[in-house]
Amino acid sequence: MIDSQLQIYREILLSLEGREDFHDKFVGWFKFDSNSVLKFKMICEAGLAASSIKVKKITSQNVTSIDIDNVIEKFESKFSNDDWLFQIELEKNNLNKGDEFLICADWNELLSFEHYVTNPVHEVYFTASDSYFDKSSQNEKYKNYLKVGKVFEFIQFLTEQTKSDPGTIFFNRSYKFSFNLTENCLKSPIDSESLESLMNKDMHREAIIHLMTKEVTNFIKDQDENNRFIHIIQNLNPLIHNINHSYQSYVDNYSFDKVRKEYLEKRTEYIKKMNESFDSVATKMLAVPAGIWFVTAQITRKVDTDFDASKNFIVLITVSSVVLILIMNIWGHRNTLISMKEEYQSIFDNLSLKFEGESTQINAVKNELNKKACSVGFKMWISIIITALLLVFTIVLFYQDAWSFNGYVSIFTKIFN
Repeated sequence: MIDSQLQIYREILLSLEGREDFHDKFVGWFKFDSNSVLKFKMICEAGLAASSIKVKKITSQNVTSIDIDNVIEKFESKFSNDDWLFQIELEKNNLNKGDEFLICADWNELLSFEHYVTNPVHEVYFTASDSYFDKSSQNEKYKNYLKVGKVFEFIQFLTEQTKSDPGTIFFNRSYKFSFNLTENCLKSPIDSESLESLMNKDMHREAIIHLMTKEVTNFIKDQDENNRFIHIIQNLNPLIHNINHSYQSYVDNYSFDKVRKEYLEKRTEYIKKMNESFDSVATKMLAVPAGIWFVTAQITRKVDTDFDASKNFIVLITVSSVVLILIMNIWGHRNTLISMKEEYQSIFDNLSLKFEGESTQINAVKNELNKKACSVGFKMWISIIITALLLVFTIVLFYQDAWSFNGYVSIFTKIFN
């Protein structure tokens, strides 16, 4: 496996003799060999070391400055003699250009740079403690460091959603955050997955944003501005628990409100259908008395000819046909009413089982619909009876003349012949 530039830097740093710490440099003496000189040239090109080197013989105090390329050219054949020492300079950190890996003193120095918190770097080396971390590391602080940026993102998300100033959350009043972290902040576990889930919820989005803002501000309202962000990180799990609890309470209430709205809408819908069903019958019923009155007025009271008898007979057949069709129509509406009743009873029974807390109200609505269906059904039966009585009335009028005239017999005979 090929060593990374950071691993090479660490290897050379630990090999320095007489190492001295300056403001921004590590300076020490190093013995090159054919392999290490190439590695050193690599980190020079990466900007982690100065390419100008001082050279001296072990037995002499005279020091000469030379470029790394000249070291390779002039001293490569002398590396094995161990007669020469090379003074090299290593950068103490690369915090100005550490997008691939980071070198710095410790966690506190790293966490003071917001950029490297919101954009964590996976390969890190701390010179003060000789601590090296990469993607395979299981160190808890390192793993929490990779997640802490999600808390920054969470606060910025609420800032944007509440249309507040940068680093501020508004809920009834403004709450400002100072984003400062220390190594102690990394001791507490950080549930970045839950934060990601909360920020990406699509269902009830406005409600969950409101609840998150409310819970966060309640959580930090008693904290000093400089300590608010630290307080959230060190107590993140209780905060997430509060948010989830509030959200679950909202969802439960929303479900009851939703089902209440649903069954009330169903009640209105089915009452409307029932009324429309009887209105259709009633509209047809209004035309029957006038129609029967009109056609019965055509019955000839004194039948003297075959024509009069035929006309009376046709009137009877017409009225009978109209009455029969109307009764069939009303019966069809009655069957529709029965199907509607079975449908809404099934719906309300399922709602009652699913939402037991609302079962009393749901059953009350179902009973109300049952009464309405019974009332509409009773009206339909009355309509059928009235229609049948009108037919009987017409038949009576017809036979009042039929018994005094034998012409009907001849008419029937002619028809059937």
